[in-house]
Amino acid sequence: MDKAEVKKYVGQKIRTYRLHLKLSQFALGEKAGINQRQIAQIECGKSLPSLNTLIKFAEIFECEIGDFFEYPIIKTDRELKQEINAIVETFNSSQLIFIHSYLKKFSMVR
Repeated sequence: MDKAEVKKYVGQKIRTYRLHLKLSQFALGEKAGINQRQIAQIECGKSLPSLNTLIKFAEIFECEIGDFFEYPIIKTDRELKQEINAIVETFNSSQLIFIHSYLKKFSMVR
């Protein structure tokens, strides 16, 4: 991944966290000690936040700094199904009942 991709990905993660907390760019900027324009530049991938800003974001979002850099690895359908099956194998009866009802409802929403 090159620098531009990192900036874009980190910006998307920060935007996702911000929206999850229902914060405006202005409100996040106030909490982090930077202005709304800087937040916009970060979220659109034009700027990478400083280490101090990343630390502030992690405190605000109650996450680890590394969470901003976790890049999802795209897997094949087969790999995903194998991972899901391995996880399901660890469930107890009540967890299986819960996940079964959830998946049943989810599969009807197509």
